[in-house]
Amino acid sequence: MNCIKKRAKFIFIIFCIWLIIILAYLSYFCIFARQEYIAKSDKMALRTKIIPASRGCLFDSKGIKLAWTERYYNLYLRLQNLTRKKKIKIYDKLIKIYPSLNKNLIIDSNGKILIKKCLTPNELKSSLTLLDNIPSLDIELRFTRHYINIPEIKEYIGTANFINGKWIGISGIEEKYNKFLNGEDGLYIVMLDKKGQWIEGINNTKKTMIPGNDFYLKESIDDIIKTLNSKR
Repeated sequence: MNCIKKRAKFIFIIFCIWLIIILAYLSYFCIFARQEYIAKSDKMALRTKIIPASRGCLFDSKGIKLAWTERYYNLYLRLQNLTRKKKIKIYDKLIKIYPSLNKNLIIDSNGKILIKKCLTPNELKSSLTLLDNIPSLDIELRFTRHYINIPEIKEYIGTANFINGKWIGISGIEEKYNKFLNGEDGLYIVMLDKKGQWIEGINNTKKTMIPGNDFYLKESIDDIIKTLNSKR
């Protein structure tokens, strides 16, 4: 009988020690480490996204547009964590929407494939629907700068490129008034689900996007051409 009591007492002590350890861990995670893990989970679930600002237009003194920006959307496929079987399955879905899809797709330095450039409104709508079922797809906003097709004016205006998410004036008027023509990017926070997809309706604007300013030159097209020809 004493032996049984000793064993029962020993088991009871072991159980109490085990219970104390469990409660200690629960207390640590629920009280002391709570903020740390909340911060880590937010870092995993929340992402800050940029709304690129459009660049302002350039006009001559008569209001003729000399340089302007157009935006378009490209569809990319991220290859990270995709098996060959998944790639084939995704490709079969994409080719139904884009029959002319090239099989010899090129992988860029970021491990992504450009599926379709300059999506039409209908293609963009179809692609947005696909995003819900294919987390590996990305739709990315792109900009292109257009110039009036007059060689002398293009030389005078110079060029600007969209590099690493920022407009940079390379030469001419584009470089001289770069800060004025550039806007301010907007920022917003989105929450992602376990597949890395945005959870619709859950976003928080941190900074409103401000488009770039339009700039009117003091000279007309004819004045610019005359000035340039006189210097040659």
